[in-house]
Amino acid sequence: MGAIERYIFRTAGGAFLATLIALTGVIWVTQALARFNLITAQGQTLWIFLRVTGLSIPVFLLIIAPIALFVATAFTLSRLNGDFELVAMGASTLSPWRLFKPFAALGLLVALAVGWLAMQAAPQAQRSLRAIIAEIRSDVVTNIIRPGRFNALEQGITFHIRDRTPAGVLQGIVVEDSRTPEQIYTYLAEQGAIVTVEGAPYLLLENGVAIRRERTARNADVVEFQSYAIDLSQFGATPGNRAKQNLNPAERSMMELLRPAEDDATYRASPLSFAAEVHQRFSVPLYPVAFVLIAYGLLGQVRTTRQSRLMPLVAAVLIVAVDRALGFVATQLINGNPKLALIAYLPPLAGIVIGLVLVQRMQHPNRGWTEMALPRPAFLKRFAGPA
Repeated sequence: MGAIERYIFRTAGGAFLATLIALTGVIWVTQALARFNLITAQGQTLWIFLRVTGLSIPVFLLIIAPIALFVATAFTLSRLNGDFELVAMGASTLSPWRLFKPFAALGLLVALAVGWLAMQAAPQAQRSLRAIIAEIRSDVVTNIIRPGRFNALEQGITFHIRDRTPAGVLQGIVVEDSRTPEQIYTYLAEQGAIVTVEGAPYLLLENGVAIRRERTARNADVVEFQSYAIDLSQFGATPGNRAKQNLNPAERSMMELLRPAEDDATYRASPLSFAAEVHQRFSVPLYPVAFVLIAYGLLGQVRTTRQSRLMPLVAAVLIVAVDRALGFVATQLINGNPKLALIAYLPPLAGIVIGLVLVQRMQHPNRGWTEMALPRPAFLKRFAGPA
C-alpha cells in the first residue's frame, strides 16, 4: 500500500474498532441486565456473572462485526468526501479500485476474524456457557434454594423442597417444567441429591412419580419410579430434547460437525442439522465482504456540496438492513428444515453481487443500468462509441 492507502486504512480501521467496541458494550449491558439475577436471586459471585455475560459476546460479534465494518466504511468515505480529500485523490488520477484497496484489505481481515469466531470461538463459548449454567443450577439446587419455598430456576421451571439434611440430601422434592405450551411435566419424590456423571450435574430422585399432562386434556400420564435422574444441564433445552444429552450442532467444533461419531445420538436423530450448521458457519464471513462493497459502491463517488450525500447513505443502510434481515429469515428457515441449508449463502452472495454492480456503476456513471455490471462486447463499442 502507498501512503494514501495506509492513511485510509488507518482511518477506517480506527472507526471500525471504535464502532465495534461501542456496539459490543451496548450488547454486553443488555446481557448484564438480563443476567443480573445471578447475583441478586441465585447468590453467584461477580466473577461468575462476568463469565456468563462475557461468553455470550462471541455469538453477537458474528452479527456486530459486519455492521461495524459497514459503519466504519460509510464514516470514512463521508469524511473523505466532506473534507474534499476524495476530490484531491480523483484529481491525482487515483482510480476507484485503488481507492477501494484499503477498504478491501480491512474487509478481508474482518471476514477472517468473523470466520474464526464462527468456526472456533463462538461454539467453544457456547459450550463453556452451557457448562457454567449447569454448575450454577446445580449450586442453586444444592445450596441456594430455601426449604419450604417455591423457587424458579428459570422461566417455566419451578423447584420446591421440604427440607435439606446436613449431608445435603433434599427431602420432599417437587419439580414442575411448564416451558412448552402443550405439556406440563411434574416430578414428585420423597428425597434426592445432586450427583455428577461425566461432568454433567443430575438431580437423582428416589421414590416418587413423574406426571405428564397435556394442557388441553383432563387426564395425565403417571409413572412411579424408585430412582429417576433429571439432567440439570438440559433445562436450557426443550423437554422434547431432554433425552439428547449430547451437544447440539451450534456447540460443536468443525471437526465434530464434519466427522461426527457413529454412535452420536444427536447426529443419528438429525444428520442434516450438522450439514446445515456447517453451511451457516461458512456463509457468515461473506457478510463483511458484501457490506463493504455496498458501502463503497454507493458512497465512494465524489460528490460536491450541491449534490445530495444523504440519499446514497440512506440507500446503503436500507440495502444492508434488508440483506441482513434476509439472512435471519434464511437461518430460521434452515432451523425449521435443514434440507434448505444452501439458502444460507443467498443473502450474502446477493449483497456481494449488488456491491460489485454498484462499484462498476461508480466507475462508469454514464453507462446505463442494464450495462453497468458487464463490459460491452467489442463489436458494440464500434457503434456505440466509448463508455
